[in-house]
Amino acid sequence: MFVLDTDYTIHYRITESKGSFKLAFWEPAPRNEYRTQPYLFMANYVLRSIEEARDILKQYILMSGANSLPSTELPNHGKIRIFPHPTWSGQEFSIVEEKPRSA
Repeated sequence: MFVLDTDYTIHYRITESKGSFKLAFWEPAPRNEYRTQPYLFMANYVLRSIEEARDILKQYILMSGANSLPSTELPNHGKIRIFPHPTWSGQEFSIVEEKPRSA
């Protein structure tokens, strides 16, 4: 999957209807002479549970370049800003500090 070099926003919505859950997510984009809808793409899923919908949404967000997700539960609709090049904290690797050399 190709990840952009600039930050961008993913919009999403989870709705319940007749015992199933619909997940829709899309990346907005301005209309122009070639784009008739105000989004780059839109994906729609019909799922059995809200947990399944949230899991798919979280997987997509992480695959899109997000470094991590908040530990709190996502609301049923909203938008998430993706920063594809977050500042590295050093926690991903074990860093051994050098001891000062004595003269």
